[in-house]
Formats: sequence, structure tokens, C-alpha cells
Amino acid sequence: MKPARRLKVALEASAVVGERTGIGEFVVATAEALAKDPTIELSAFVISWRGRDRFRQELPSGISTRQRPMPARPLHFIWERSTFPPLELFIGKPDIVHGMNAVLPPRWWSRGILTVHDVAPISHPELCQPNFMPWEKLVRRAIKQGAYVHTPSNFVRNEVIATFDIDPAKVHAIPLGIPTARTPSNATGPEALDRRDADLGSYVLALGTIQPRKDYVNLLKAFDVVAASDGRVRLVIAGSKGWGYEEFESTLATLKHRERVTYLGYVSEQRRLSLLRNATVLAYPSVYEGFGLPPLEAMAEGVPVVSTSVGSIPEVAGDAAALVPPRDPASLAEAISRLLSDEEARAVMSAKGLERVKMYNWTATASALSSLYAQIAAD
Repeated sequence: MKPARRLKVALEASAVVGERTGIGEFVVATAEALAKDPTIELSAFVISWRGRDRFRQELPSGISTRQRPMPARPLHFIWERSTFPPLELFIGKPDIVHGMNAVLPPRWWSRGILTVHDVAPISHPELCQPNFMPWEKLVRRAIKQGAYVHTPSNFVRNEVIATFDIDPAKVHAIPLGIPTARTPSNATGPEALDRRDADLGSYVLALGTIQPRKDYVNLLKAFDVVAASDGRVRLVIAGSKGWGYEEFESTLATLKHRERVTYLGYVSEQRRLSLLRNATVLAYPSVYEGFGLPPLEAMAEGVPVVSTSVGSIPEVAGDAAALVPPRDPASLAEAISRLLSDEEARAVMSAKGLERVKMYNWTATASALSSLYAQIAAD
């Protein structure tokens, strides 16, 4: 009996170029899991001239990365206005093209799906830089051309259905996983610890790019309140300097306890893991979120989480995190102080978090996507 033909799936992987963000983690982890699927012939491509060599180093082995060079700026300029040249001229003719960061170039022969991580450029334009503005036009065109949509949460699924003229049957919520190197089953070993972090003592950790959406300005204000009643605790922030860093910096300069705030900038994956394992509490005061990986990363290490009751966070975190209103430094300070001072409360929250993260793994994400690819190909 002749074996069934494997489905050819091409992933748009531009998010792996540069410093790794949550979307980059999604691309790499999903690609690694999909590469093990015997029903799929997997390839990846990048819309980048300078990043065309770098992205090959970021992806797991066994994934084809053959493509013609694709300079991002001129192609995006052309694709905003035309469906020529079609993507297949650069990558061949896969059955399915998956735009993993809401970018799905015009196709003439292949079926399409795009991941919409959130609709912030539309619902919260004040949280986005101006270069996100063509985003809506590109997403609408892809949907008009018949693309399916993957979202990381039901919250975003509902937003996509309400925002775009799309059949709800074509929008599928499939949750993300947590980094496999940080799951409870293999989260041991002194090699993952960094003495610099252990020497910090008790600290509240925040992970993510400095930008308005993450609301580190109000976290700084909340920490100043916490520090006034706790003379030992520190605040450690690890993340790139994004837009809005100037406000963060100016707010930091006004704090009474600014000497107990450590800003590390972007850190390696190994340092990130070390910071998590040494932290007392993770603070995640986002004002809008489509999924949110850092709370799950902290839970996987048994670290209690304080976050906000916005977007997808209640859906993803459940009762395994202390949730407070957004942009409310007083409530944020109170929740952090409670966990810092109450060992039993931390233990309860830690146990809930370890149980919660069992719901999220990249194998399940890839399996659900694989089934969706098959559905799209048969549609």
C-alpha cells in the first residue's frame, strides 16, 4: 500500500531573527515539535535580507530552509499594494503557509493560516508603535483571501471574530506551551543557577521588554511602596529597552528606593532561567495580553505570580496567580507584599502554579496545529 503523501507546511519564521521574544519562542518550540510529526514535511522561511542566515541557526535541525533571498522592506511595500510577486516564487509551492506572527504574504497556490497573537494595534493603538499600523490591512487582506486564523487564547479568538469579518469556524484557539527546558520534570541542576542571582537575596522579578504594554512604570511605583515596609527585598527587571524606556528611566530616578532596583537589560536564556529559579515572586503587570508566557515560566519553577486581570491572563493563569486591576500600583504593591511576607501563601500559590502548567506543552500545541493544517488542506 502506497504511503500517504506528507503535507508540505512552510512556517514564516522572521520572529526568530534578533533577540528572542515570546513570539520567537513560539516559532522555535512549535517548529521543533512539528518537525517530529511524520505526517508533515516541514520548511521555514524568513522575510529578511540580513537575517536570512541567522534564522537557520535558530531553528531545529531537520527543517528545510531553502528559499530565495527576500528583502523585507521592498517586499512589504509591494505586498501592501499588490498580490505580486506571490510567495511561492521565493519558497516553492507548499500545501500550507503559516504566518506565525500575523504576516501572511500573498499566495497564488498555497492555502494559508496566520497566528494573530493579539489585536492590540486596533484595540490599544496607544500601546503600539506607528510601524504596526499597516498590520490591520495585511491581516484583513489575508482573511479576505481565505486564510484561517490561529489564536493563542479564547480571549484573542473572540477579539478576532469581533474585529474582523471572518467566519468563526475559521478561527481556532490553540494555547501555547512553556519552554521545555523549564518544565518541572527537568528543572533541576546547579548548572542552571547563577551565583549573581542567588546573592541578590529576596527579589521580585519582572521579565519582558520595557514598553508601555508591560506597565513597568506602575511596577516601579508599587515597588517603592513595598520597599518602604521591607528593607531587604529588591526588584530585578530583565528585558530589552523598547519604546517608552525614557518614561521608565525617569520614573526610576524619582523612587526613594531606586538603589534596590536592578535593571539587567536583555539576558540569555540561561540567565533568564537562573533569575526565575532564584526569584521570590514574579510580577507581570501587563495592561493587555494575548497569552503571556512569563507567568507560566515562573509557575513551572514554583515561583508565585502576581499579575493583572486583563486580556487572556485570567484564562491562562486561572487561580494559580494573584490577579489585580491594571494600572493600579496600590493593589499591585499590596499583592506583592502579601506574598513576600506570607510563606504559607507562597507555598499554596506555588503548588497551584505547578499544577496549572501541566495544561501547557508544545507537543499538544503542535498536534492541534497539525490537525488544523489537515483540515485546511481538505477544505
